[in-house]
Amino acid sequence: MKNKDINLYDIFTRYSYNDIMKLLESSKSKEEKDFYANL
Repeated sequence: MKNKDINLYDIFTRYSYNDIMKLLESSKSKEEKDFYANL
């Protein structure tokens, strides 16, 4: 169970990081960049 949780967490963080990078690239205002950078 512990290994499964770690694997799911790794997958979740990888996808989240990629999503945040895409949002950063597409965000137009400095406020948006600051918001996503602080997540």
